[in-house]
Amino acid sequence: MKKKEAISITYRSFPSQNVDFEVQKTTDFGLQVGEAIQFEWFTRSGRSCKYYEQRDEFHNRRMYANGIQSLSKYKEKFAVNGDMSYLNLDWKVVPVIPKYVDIISNGMAQREFQVKAISVDPTSVAKSR
Repeated sequence: MKKKEAISITYRSFPSQNVDFEVQKTTDFGLQVGEAIQFEWFTRSGRSCKYYEQRDEFHNRRMYANGIQSLSKYKEKFAVNGDMSYLNLDWKVVPVIPKYVDIISNGMAQREFQVKAISVDPTSVAKSR
């Protein structure tokens, strides 16, 4: 069984961009830039991390696009002191957004142009006449 390696992310600021291009081409400079990007995107300071926040946002948007989003935040609005027994509501998701996703994606896939090819070599020109 493989051991999980602990990833250590230490603070690293971006190096100065005002240095010679020869210095910027070095491996050490590239490593410093990479470590600064890693610190900025993957450090969980508190509870936030840019990479995971963006991943979760994309996941939520995909859920809405597929019409399978969570309804718990809407249910909380209707609950009175946490009690929803008096409500006689249908909690099925009305899939509105998937319709627009289909319209937009199909509209982008349509290609309204025709290819017109003209032969240039003598053999093809003779055959096309």
